[in-house]
Amino acid sequence: MNMRDQIAQAARSLRYSSNNSDQLADAILAALPDMIAPLDMPERRNNYWGHKGGYQVAHTNGDLFRVRLHGRVICKDIRGFGRAVDWANTHHRDAIMAAFTRETQ
Repeated sequence: MNMRDQIAQAARSLRYSSNNSDQLADAILAALPDMIAPLDMPERRNNYWGHKGGYQVAHTNGDLFRVRLHGRVICKDIRGFGRAVDWANTHHRDAIMAAFTRETQ
């Protein structure tokens, strides 16, 4: 199911009236996080895996990894590659959702 169809499904769960526009907005925002595709980390270069969106998971020592975004370390000393990728996905999803929920000028 594509993103448009998922939003339509969330909208169908509400009865339309001029009084429920806030409910519709809330339903759409609640559905969005599950629609954000996870980061793909297929490319390994030296000791890190990269994503075209700027995220990198770098192997540092033993079972420790760090996450970088556009070259800047945003989290370090995560035990396990899978956990590091999960952390990067959460950060990515939260950044996208912040664009929908933060105040605008």
